[in-house]
Amino acid sequence: KTLKDSYGLICFIFSIHANQERRSFRELEQAFHQLCGRDVGLDELKLLKTVYPEGLTFSYKGLSSSKPLELDLMIQIPKEGGGNCFDKHKEQLHLRLRECARKHNNKLDAITLLDLPERPSNRSLEKSEKIVKRVMQSYSPVKDKVGVPGTSSSSKIKSFFQNSKIISSGALNMVEHTHDKRRKLFDQSERESRRKQRNTTQLPVLFDRLRSLFRSNNRRAMPMKDVLVSLMSMRKDKTVEQSDIEEQLEMILKHAADWCTIECDTRRNKIFVLKPRSNPNSVREKLALLSQ
Repeated sequence: KTLKDSYGLICFIFSIHANQERRSFRELEQAFHQLCGRDVGLDELKLLKTVYPEGLTFSYKGLSSSKPLELDLMIQIPKEGGGNCFDKHKEQLHLRLRECARKHNNKLDAITLLDLPERPSNRSLEKSEKIVKRVMQSYSPVKDKVGVPGTSSSSKIKSFFQNSKIISSGALNMVEHTHDKRRKLFDQSERESRRKQRNTTQLPVLFDRLRSLFRSNNRRAMPMKDVLVSLMSMRKDKTVEQSDIEEQLEMILKHAADWCTIECDTRRNKIFVLKPRSNPNSVREKLALLSQ
């Protein structure tokens, strides 16, 4: 009886403003509460839809998925022949309720409720296409399997989206999840490559700082730990980490082996040593060429 009365009130609400064919769940809740003093829950509406599928239609306004469901969920009572048929719907609901009561021994709570339709993504078709293109072309590390911009994959993607006017949020989420996994693997290699390139370009600058450091201390050898501390304090870009300085030093030791080397003292501590009779200018030119 409660379910039947609830549907009757819902029909009455829609009949008050017949020109408003759809109402948001929040609007329906507020109007329902004003009429009878109680709230109509989402499960109650889903139960009505389960018992009598033709009596209610659920759809979405198309708001962002971050917006509350009660604002996005739209409810409508189907028409027949272009006109309202509230009385017919109420009669049909009454018959369906009697059938369900007999089938479930008057225990409507034993009925499995129908789920709401999948909430679609608010992304436009153009944005959806960009997601797939980004995965297919822009960031994939497997270039030979995925394709490059301008190949036949572009026309296939375009054809897919032209034929599939509605792309479910689940499908888009799956594509983005796959992209994120592959992008993460690709980014690890990409970041390593960029970091190495960045450190290479800094070699001439680091070389100048090393020369300045040793000249100011009037020394040709210093403990490596002291060299690192000094270079860290001399850096202008505070985002540069000690690991970057260490890698740059290793590169200088490799590419300027005729100018510097590493030796160890009696306690096996590393000592950064400048070699005598080396030409600093030629060494710097070599590092400058390497950094280009």
